[in-house]
Amino acid sequence: MATKLDALLESEPYTIGRVPAYIRERNKKLYEPMVIAIGPYHHGREHLQALEKHKWRFLRDLLSRSTTETSLEALLGKMKALEREARRSYSESIRLTSKEFVKMMLLDGCFIIEFFLKFHERDFVNNTFPGVQYIHLDLLLLENQIPFFVIEELFELVFGGTAENRETPSLIELIRHIHMESGDVNMHSRTLPPPAKILHLLHLYYHWVVPAAVKPSRSDHHSPPLERLFSCFPSMKSEKPERSHKPTLFIASTTELLEAGVTFRKKASPRHMLDITFRNGVMEIPFNHIDDNSKPILTNLVAFEQSILDAPRNITSFSLLMDSLINTEKDVAILQRCDIIDHFLGSEEEVARFFNQLCEHAVIDLSDHYFSELFSEVNFYRDSKWHSYRARLVHDYFSNPWAILSLVAALILLALTFLQTFFAIYSYFRPPN
Repeated sequence: MATKLDALLESEPYTIGRVPAYIRERNKKLYEPMVIAIGPYHHGREHLQALEKHKWRFLRDLLSRSTTETSLEALLGKMKALEREARRSYSESIRLTSKEFVKMMLLDGCFIIEFFLKFHERDFVNNTFPGVQYIHLDLLLLENQIPFFVIEELFELVFGGTAENRETPSLIELIRHIHMESGDVNMHSRTLPPPAKILHLLHLYYHWVVPAAVKPSRSDHHSPPLERLFSCFPSMKSEKPERSHKPTLFIASTTELLEAGVTFRKKASPRHMLDITFRNGVMEIPFNHIDDNSKPILTNLVAFEQSILDAPRNITSFSLLMDSLINTEKDVAILQRCDIIDHFLGSEEEVARFFNQLCEHAVIDLSDHYFSELFSEVNFYRDSKWHSYRARLVHDYFSNPWAILSLVAALILLALTFLQTFFAIYSYFRPPN
């Protein structure tokens, strides 16, 4: 009993977990590597064997670059020294012998570094290496990771020295380059966590997408100008419910919010993909490009948050927001017209289905997630009858030129009728001499 307890305590806290079972069932393929296995979870799978021989070639190529004349034995020795710490990084007990585990870490770590170097040097042009795009995506899967310190140690052994004294770009620069070139998910931040706090490649990408120090912009509580104007007249005051910050799981869809008077705009200069604001009935959202590359990345970012107990749920909150806004292909079409969403999937219906499943069964604190205040503000705005009346007025009478002309003509006719009636009554009481 004591031995089992010691083993359990020694294994905590892990940094590379499995995709939780409660969210993986719907989209299994989005969590599994297509062409290459990195780390122990998918090690040895039959359909991933084609690229195993290339790992040895990449190891040879990386050693040939060494500025410190590092030997294979030195790399193996370092991996052996890191074995205990590396095993503890995984949520499961790894059933590989010491020799197998050390060899796997060496081959996978060197493959990653050499892959980034070759991409930086554009060695992959003209499709001289199979599956470059798929390898990049496989390196961002939650279950396809090795500890970041393993990659760092190998990089330092091969190139040595400080970044200022060597010609090779830093490891972080190499990684950032491939992500920026691929453009799979919006990356606006240049901030980084301290190197010691980077867990793995997906975690590093997560920090670029969602900077830890950034807080959501507070929604504007002031009434729109027209509402303040009409509030001067008692009979036309909007019936406002009491402001409440009661936790809520959803907001209305894009179509419903549009009918309630909400306007959607593309964020001009977003700080990051979560820089979504709601002020005076206007929701500003950064541009989102959705295709077959961004789907597994977003899905695994949500899985990463769900796999670590104390991780923030910022991407999960973003997914919840998009799931609320998008129910049907009509909602997608509206966001496309606003230049908020662009996609290369089969149809708007497929985009809607993806967002509806992105955070399905995910766990989140309703009272304290990233967009909890925005949810409350949107629901408060929608519950105000004034906004619905104003939206209906705009839709019915200002939605197209003919409707505007009809309204103007009706007003002119009403004015002429009023004048005719006035002069008729006036002439009755004050007949001309």
